[in-house]
Amino acid sequence: MAYYRKLDSGKWQVQVYMGKDPETGKPQRKYESFSTKREAKKWARRMEMQAEQGVVVQTDMTVKEMLLKWFEEYAVVQTEKTTHDRYEIILKTHLIPALGHIKLDELKPDHIRTYLQKKRIGGRKDGKEGGLSEVTLLKHYKKLKQALNYMVKNKYILTNPADSVEAPKVDRRRKNKIVALTKEEIGKLLKVAKENDPLLHDFIFLAVHTGMRRNELLGLEWDNVDFENKKIRVRKTLVWENGNGSVLRNGTKTPSSNRNIDITDEIVEVLQKRKKKQEEFKDFLGENYHDEYNLVFCKEDGEKYFPGTYNRRYAKLRDKAGLDKEKTIHTLRHTHASILLNLNEHPKIVQERLGHASITQTIDTYSHLIPTLQAEAAQKASKFLDA
Repeated sequence: MAYYRKLDSGKWQVQVYMGKDPETGKPQRKYESFSTKREAKKWARRMEMQAEQGVVVQTDMTVKEMLLKWFEEYAVVQTEKTTHDRYEIILKTHLIPALGHIKLDELKPDHIRTYLQKKRIGGRKDGKEGGLSEVTLLKHYKKLKQALNYMVKNKYILTNPADSVEAPKVDRRRKNKIVALTKEEIGKLLKVAKENDPLLHDFIFLAVHTGMRRNELLGLEWDNVDFENKKIRVRKTLVWENGNGSVLRNGTKTPSSNRNIDITDEIVEVLQKRKKKQEEFKDFLGENYHDEYNLVFCKEDGEKYFPGTYNRRYAKLRDKAGLDKEKTIHTLRHTHASILLNLNEHPKIVQERLGHASITQTIDTYSHLIPTLQAEAAQKASKFLDA
């Protein structure tokens, strides 16, 4: 039931009964003032709908409290630490300072649109001028929308204001631009690496021959290298966690990433030489060697690397080899997929070696690297129909 009263100021005040508090049993009411009675009635109807659907009355909850609630109850529980660490940066560096003071039930689509526009113009927090990219803004939008959906699901609000806001547009072709190394570029890179950074040479060699991710290679233990059966078991990853440093984690990016990869005699030879080199360091350092990690790619004393170190070392070698800057360390993985697909290997095999969740992901990601596939498909169809 709603009650209306015209104030001396000319505005209309409305009071809506929202039911009883489930904990105290006391009546709950919401109050608001509007310029016209029509606006007051519209708001009252919305509040009554919330009451009918069991929406919790939280007039004092702010967007800041909402975001932190979602982060603690959902993000921390449902995502890996490295993932929710990134979420926390978005929340505490951007969303909360800009929107945190607004009451949750007063957050409007225009607040979100204004936020995105301001960040687009001048939202950087790294001391540089300019705004955030559409890719970054899309991440902000998705996190805010996800948090608001959580509140809708738990009946703190009836609708999600982000639903009425158009998501930042991202050129998917540009965002997901996948490049691969040519055979000549692989040769150049390996030659420069062998002369300047033998450990990274072996890392690059394995990456282009197996398609393993950077963190999978850095988390590879000797116990998961089966020389006799020529297989690598991908079971762990090395990740960076805020406050904990480099952490060797059981499990991989996704369940499908836990996989066995067949390797060749050439890979076996590279790994055996790497192991022999490590044994020499182990004998030399004795008790000072960190034997507890048993990693294939580690420091000379057996200690774990900071994953980002390999990005920097790779970038130096790439530049020294004269390759384009777009050829990042992740390009090594893409190169393996590109080679197999260009050799007409079945996408299912490529999917299994890369550890993709589905064959669709593999085809969608790499089909543009094989421009001949469309032409070959057309020729096969014509040949069949003309026979």
